[in-house]
Amino acid sequence: MEYTVPGSDHDTVARRTQPCVLALTAAASGDGVTTPAGSHHGRTSRGAVEVPVPGQRALLDRFAAAFEDADSSALAELLAEDVALEMPPVLTWFTGRRAVVRFLAGRQPDLFTVPGRVRMVPAMANGQPAFAAYLHDEGGVYRAHAVMVLSSTPAGIARIVIFLDPGVFGLFGLPQERGGDVAGPAPQDLAVPPWPR
Repeated sequence: MEYTVPGSDHDTVARRTQPCVLALTAAASGDGVTTPAGSHHGRTSRGAVEVPVPGQRALLDRFAAAFEDADSSALAELLAEDVALEMPPVLTWFTGRRAVVRFLAGRQPDLFTVPGRVRMVPAMANGQPAFAAYLHDEGGVYRAHAVMVLSSTPAGIARIVIFLDPGVFGLFGLPQERGGDVAGPAPQDLAVPPWPR
């Protein structure tokens, strides 16, 4: 079933009936997955290397910065016009740049109003670029919140799949919490950058 969001000719919200599965580690899934710290040196367990979309690294860096800087306008510029957002196992999903930005900016009131509320740590999931998102709490600690798996095209970020289960962070070898001054893994922690250049 699909219906149009009021006030828009292009933005849609739909319900999906097919489950979406996140396979995170080679140990958990048995094949085709990489982890954030370059443990497979940018390759899947079968040895295949992802072919980067031109400019993908810069696009991903800007995506992370948009969240960390609470800049929904910058995020909108990075999304393809027909971007889709899913949050399995929730059956509702969103399509269209306006609908996705409106949902993300409205989901948590201070997500896009308070810079520094989110820290994005780069990762790879099923050979796709991903981020582990940590939210800053009142005690000054960033706590595991969600894993975002992205698909991009030359037109921008085409798909965002968000897994709102902090339990999956351990499958990436990531902690449940990070100190308030830590924005991501230290450069020496990443033998190989998690994304193709």
